Amino acid sequence: MATGTPGKLSASKLIAAVKAASAQAALESEELALVRATFKRAFIGVLVFSAAINILMLAVPLYMLQLFDRVLATRNIDTLIVLTADGRHRNPGDGGA
Repeated sequence: MATGTPGKLSASKLIAAVKAASAQAALESEELALVRATFKRAFIGVLVFSAAINILMLAVPLYMLQLFDRVLATRNIDTLIVLTADGRHRNPGDGGA
């Protein structure tokens, strides 16, 4: 029984395989850290851009909710104008909200 059965590893071969896998994992971890450091600024830019787009995507549903709740229920054209124009055309001194 000098060679052992096929498919089984000896203890020394198993330890060597585990060490090699550990070294490979450490190398990959260092490479990943390098990529993260290299592209950190780009990742932050993508994150900010994505967040801004998602917030803007909420604008239309929120406008429609306000439209259905406030304008269609009362049939008030003034409310529609204020919601649509966001109140920018009102007199700053009128004190309205």
